[in-house]
Amino acid sequence: MAMDFDLLKEEFLSYLRIELNRSELTVKGYRKDLNIFQRYLKKIFQKEKVEITEITTNFISSYLQHLATDLQHRPTTMRRHLATLKSFFNFAVLHEYLVKNPAEDITAPRIPQRQPAYLEKKQVEALFRTITPDTPLALRDLTMLKTLFYSGIRVRELVGLKRQHLDFQEKIIKIVKGKGEKQRSIPLHPELEKQLEIYLKEGPTCQDDYLFCNYRGEGLTTEFIRQLISRCAQTAGFQQKVTPHILRHSFATILYKDCGVDLKRLAELLGHSSIRHTVVYAHSDVKHLKEAVEILPAPGEEGIRVRYPLPGERAAWQVLEEPFDTKIAQEQNILTGSKSLELQEALNRYLDYVRYVQNFSKTTYIGKKHILQRMVSYLKETVFPGQTILLKDIKTAHLRHFLQFLHTEKKYKPATLYTNVVQIKTFFKYAFQHGFIDLNPAAKLVNPRIPPREIQYFKWDEVQLLFNNLEPEDSYYLRDQAIIKTLYYTGIRAQELCDLKTEDLDPALSTLTIVSGKGDKWRLIPLHSHLQETLRLYMKKGRHHPDSPYLFASPLGKKIYPGTLYKIFRKLKEKTAITDKRVSPHTLRHTFATHLYQGGVDLKRIALLLGHVNLNHTEKYTHTSQEHLREAIELL
Repeated sequence: MAMDFDLLKEEFLSYLRIELNRSELTVKGYRKDLNIFQRYLKKIFQKEKVEITEITTNFISSYLQHLATDLQHRPTTMRRHLATLKSFFNFAVLHEYLVKNPAEDITAPRIPQRQPAYLEKKQVEALFRTITPDTPLALRDLTMLKTLFYSGIRVRELVGLKRQHLDFQEKIIKIVKGKGEKQRSIPLHPELEKQLEIYLKEGPTCQDDYLFCNYRGEGLTTEFIRQLISRCAQTAGFQQKVTPHILRHSFATILYKDCGVDLKRLAELLGHSSIRHTVVYAHSDVKHLKEAVEILPAPGEEGIRVRYPLPGERAAWQVLEEPFDTKIAQEQNILTGSKSLELQEALNRYLDYVRYVQNFSKTTYIGKKHILQRMVSYLKETVFPGQTILLKDIKTAHLRHFLQFLHTEKKYKPATLYTNVVQIKTFFKYAFQHGFIDLNPAAKLVNPRIPPREIQYFKWDEVQLLFNNLEPEDSYYLRDQAIIKTLYYTGIRAQELCDLKTEDLDPALSTLTIVSGKGDKWRLIPLHSHLQETLRLYMKKGRHHPDSPYLFASPLGKKIYPGTLYKIFRKLKEKTAITDKRVSPHTLRHTFATHLYQGGVDLKRIALLLGHVNLNHTEKYTHTSQEHLREAIELL
């Protein structure tokens, strides 16, 4: 079906606004990015209307190059533009205007990892001191700065504040229209409460009940506040650029690092719907992570360099976050849809939604498809043989029979059953929300309880056995030795190690960058001092193919694969006396995390080093031996 870009753009923006219920600011951002792309289209094609089928992958690549070279856009901005185009063309594929997304295979520009900029408490106080509140407008300026810092609100939320949003009886500020149209309440800090009471008595009179206004009584713009803070920072003698968002970063970082506030409460204060967005404020600097890695022993040492928190120390990791409630609503669906939709058709629509709208990775997509297709096959063969299965005919009992079949006939373990239940719930939740069914038959399914099991890991003497049982006469001895030690001293996954390139290794050999970890996440890992020595020797004498882009190359100079690593570990298992546990790259990852925990490193830093976004995934490494427990008791 032919469709020109301009018409599809408007249809896509309506879809964002109406079906996905995105905020006006979000829709405005998409429109801005697509307009820039559209101007480039007209310039290159030399015509007003361009069919979307004319846009190729190569064309989009040249557009990104145009953003980088001609418009001097930063990688972060380029990633945003690419994300916009991917969503736009996914929409076109979903609605059958295109067969394939031309932006799908384009890799987003790499962004160097950086710590969010923030001010220390003393710097914030110095910023406040640059304003003398001797006039109503000066009092307004000081009050705005204190509101930004003591509440952590966004600058756009600040300019939207009205007097009725302050509740001195409950001692809260109500954010009525936050990012994504979300609402939240923020407790009033005593210092801010006192400042606001003075401001309401002596500050300027504002129109339309705005809390902050200009000299004419009109509401303020975000740009005005940015300029105000910039002037204050210059007056205070700061070398760094200070923005309203840096005050928000300061609020969050000081609460987490200095006050020990857990991430879940911090997410609620900041208005984050997911803790994943809040984890950025828990990012330790490289020095902080380096201290953690150095707890691991070097060969020849007796064991882990234990460092427990000193008496009186308060650490944010002492409070573990609970997962957010994700229960599926049981209410009658008020949406309308096709009530005679076939199960297979509904599944195909859901998988298209997962692949093109949610933009899950191919691996995740295949995993979901495999599980749900198995459910469809079971229902066809046992519950509805020879019949057309309508989505509305599926009952909770049918799904329970399927899970019972997986448990008794297929002998699935609880962890595998748990995955199946989650995927089935997600599918029927999608069908319910899109009006394909009136009641959700999966809503009452209970996730199987997964019995806790002890994580396998090596003791330090076993790690040294692995180090010492490689064959020095092997031509790839230095490479394999560097591989084993990299796995232990960084805790990276086997696939992450195989993907490593020489450019990911800092020239000074002080840090390693994981560019595309699990879930396409990336992170920065400081290198243990012993590992630095090992890699220095390997880079100097052990690389058979110095021109290969890969850090650990095959005999042909190409990328190695996890199978190569498992061969190395099978040989090591034959040579060592380690028979009671699995000898594999992942066991070394478990060992890395367990040794750090036993050395007194907090879970948050371990999570950062492992690339976990949720502390629940890291908590499994808190298993302890009797010796570890005895060491803790001896601290009394």
